[in-house]
Amino acid sequence: LVHRSMALMATTSLAAKGRDEVALAEHDEIVSGIEARNPEAAGAALKTHISKAFVTRLKLDSGEVDSTL
Repeated sequence: LVHRSMALMATTSLAAKGRDEVALAEHDEIVSGIEARNPEAAGAALKTHISKAFVTRLKLDSGEVDSTL
């Protein structure tokens, strides 16, 4: 699921202005959960990250969000 989601959203969600910084912070939160050996926190952070990337992609496709491309 994670791999498929990443393949579908990576290029378009990162094309949104400011998404790179937001994604980096989300990645930090995922890693923090892993480092703390807290699978619930890591999983929740991952789900949030994927959801935000998906919403960003939808907004890019509809023109609601500016692209950096």
